[in-house]
Amino acid sequence: MNPEFWGISALAWQALSTVVAGGAFLVALVVGYFQLRSARKTRIEQSRPYVVVDLVPGLAAAKLADLVITNIGTTPAYDLTITFDPPPERAREDAPQFKLKDVRMFNEPTPMVAPGREFRMFFDSAPERYESTLPMSFAVTTRYRDSQRRWYDETVQLDFDVRRGAMFTDVKTIHDGVKILEKIAKNLQH
Repeated sequence: MNPEFWGISALAWQALSTVVAGGAFLVALVVGYFQLRSARKTRIEQSRPYVVVDLVPGLAAAKLADLVITNIGTTPAYDLTITFDPPPERAREDAPQFKLKDVRMFNEPTPMVAPGREFRMFFDSAPERYESTLPMSFAVTTRYRDSQRRWYDETVQLDFDVRRGAMFTDVKTIHDGVKILEKIAKNLQH
């Protein structure tokens, strides 16, 4: 005798439950695949080099801008190249041997930049740049690879003019103290 429930035989219920279980298994398999893919992508993103190029207030004074290149990633960046469009130039390039566009990092690949490594250099003086006809904005492209030979190409827009109109407090630092001591020493020598 074949018992029935709601007019469906036990064998039909068993077949239906097998189909439902198979469907649930397929859904779980698809969800698992996408979770694994997402986890792999996240792992790669978290363990990659990440080179950032930025203009920041100078350490000596807020009216000076420094160009800072930092690997904020967790692994080394290899074969780093940095290109500017247009080429970088200071409002006043006094020393011919220290032109900004001639910086080695902008003309040759840097073999390796360790995680947390920062390169900081003077970019320009805000008052002098504002009086010049030089461009205020640059497209900066970085190209580098990780240890697995995956290449990363990133372009950012650096805008020197972003701080125009901002006010800054004049904070005295050890730099200011050294300047005063130098003046005192010079006056004492006379």
